Amino acid sequence: MPPFFLTISATFLCLSDIAAEPVRVFLFAGQSNMEGADTNPKLVETFPPFSNALRPLENVRYSYQTGADHKSKGWTDLRVVGNNFGPEITFARAFRQQSKDPLALIKDAWGGTTLVNDWAPDGGNEKSRKLYQRFITQVRDRLTDLKKQGLTYKIEALMWHQGENDMFHPTGKQHYEKNLRNLIAKIRKDLSTPELKVFVGEISTKGVWGMDNRANVTLIRNAQMAVVESDPKVFFVPTSHLSFKIGRPVGLHYHFGTLGQLQHGEAYAAAYFGQNRTPTRQRVRMPKAKKIKLFILGGQRNMEGEASWVADIEDTSLAKPQKALYQYNLGKVTTSNDWEHLSPIKHLGNFGPELSFGKKLIPSMEEGEILAIYKFTDSGSQSLDWLPEGSKES
Repeated sequence: MPPFFLTISATFLCLSDIAAEPVRVFLFAGQSNMEGADTNPKLVETFPPFSNALRPLENVRYSYQTGADHKSKGWTDLRVVGNNFGPEITFARAFRQQSKDPLALIKDAWGGTTLVNDWAPDGGNEKSRKLYQRFITQVRDRLTDLKKQGLTYKIEALMWHQGENDMFHPTGKQHYEKNLRNLIAKIRKDLSTPELKVFVGEISTKGVWGMDNRANVTLIRNAQMAVVESDPKVFFVPTSHLSFKIGRPVGLHYHFGTLGQLQHGEAYAAAYFGQNRTPTRQRVRMPKAKKIKLFILGGQRNMEGEASWVADIEDTSLAKPQKALYQYNLGKVTTSNDWEHLSPIKHLGNFGPELSFGKKLIPSMEEGEILAIYKFTDSGSQSLDWLPEGSKES
């Protein structure tokens, strides 16, 4: 009898501890690339690193308003809404890998909207979609629901991805810095969260705007960076290294698309958790050699190896470390710490031509010679970015 009593007591204490954990609330807001435009849930399983991304997660609440009329009725389980999803899906998955705390996501996004008007805290002009007040109302309503359930909560951060349409607004692009500061200050005030962290997503240079409208993209980016550099609670989230949808039949697009959105959520999670996106790999003691033959591989998305999956070569010799030295800087986001053996960077899930390039050249090395490969890529770059003199937009 005593052992039975002790077991019940231990279980009760464990459940009490879990119930006492505050719900960690994250806010997501912006326009089409926060909404999840041009994603296709049916394609998710075709990307090996994300094959399980749409599986349900326990203890994750979700509330959303997207576009003009898609909205949840209070809290619901996190799931794909209609035929689209945004960064919230893989953000939640990445969060769950770090923490078992109860999680709640609140999202408000509408494609084609501006900060200067649609998201303006003062309501904007007569054509404004009045998204600021809609967003604040949704957040307050969901927090009230948590209180009614007897739950405590903490608003952890705002994830903000917006600015593409302000690029084409004469006032919006010139005053984006001021407008973003104002938005952040008003949200902090209205939600009584003066220390709220804000993660600002980069407008990708890999899409059509980054290639054909770089000057305006640079204006918005500089405005974002000015806010980030002056506020220790605001952080920049690089996105130009993420996959970007290809148009039909070819050409650049406006949106991340399916693969890019899966990576998008992970980018926000990595920024929030302050993770180094390059896990430490085994360094190589520099071998004695008469000659090192160094090859530099540079370029953009095809040199990076977008959508070339490590999972597809796991049973081949390319998956094993090769007798060659390797260093890399991929999009200024993923970088090596030192020379290492040439092998797939498995945490990225993809690879470029360096593996087969090395395999082909290694047999041609003479005695005392060592092959070394340095790879430098920026998948959202164009020719002006590679000019020695650069340009003000590069």
